[in-house]
Amino acid sequence: MLAPKGLGVSDLKVERGRSTDDYDASTFVKELESILPFDNVTAERFSTKTEFTKLGGPQYVIVVIKSQETGKEGMVVVPVTVVEAPLAYVSVTDTIKLNEVEPEKEVVKGSGEVTYGGFSDVNISVKTAPTIKLTNDLGDDIVDLNVYKSNKPLKDGELLTTLNQSNKSFSFDLITHKSKFKKVSAYKGKMKVIFEIP
Repeated sequence: MLAPKGLGVSDLKVERGRSTDDYDASTFVKELESILPFDNVTAERFSTKTEFTKLGGPQYVIVVIKSQETGKEGMVVVPVTVVEAPLAYVSVTDTIKLNEVEPEKEVVKGSGEVTYGGFSDVNISVKTAPTIKLTNDLGDDIVDLNVYKSNKPLKDGELLTTLNQSNKSFSFDLITHKSKFKKVSAYKGKMKVIFEIP
C-alpha cells in the first residue's frame, strides 16, 4: 500500500527562538492525498522537535501525514525561513510600587523600565498614556499618576521612547502628590504599554 502524499506550504516563515512545539503541523502542509478516492489524509505531527535558532533559510522540517483508511503514514519535507521576531524580546516592569521620595514636597514616585533584548537592528516605538489612574480597594477614590520621561511629564501623543540596538532599555517614572490620596487604603492601577515597529 502506497503512503499518502502532500506538499509543503510555500514561503513559510517561523520565528527565531521558537520550535515546532509552538506550531500546528497541519498549517505546514497542503494538497494531502491518498490513492483511495474516499480516504481522508491528515497531518499528524512533526517527525522530530526542531528548534529555530539560526536566522535564514531554507531550513527543513518534516511533517508526518496519515491515511485514515489504511493507517499508512507518509512524510512531507517542508522548507521554512527563520526570521527575527523583535517584539518577542520586549518587556516592561511587572510591578511598580510608589514611595515617598521627597517628603518636604509630599511627592510619591515609582520607577519602571522598558527593555529590548533582541538581535535585530530595528526601531521599536514605545507608547503609553501620559496619565495612569489608580483606584483604591473600595473603588471610591481615584488618583491620577503622571508618567515622566527624562524628568519631564509625558505629553499626550508623545512617544515614551524608541528602543533599538543603541537604546536597549529606558527608565521612566510615575509621579503624583501624596495629598491626592484621600483614603487610607491600597491603591492599584494598570499601565498599558504599546510596542510597535513603524
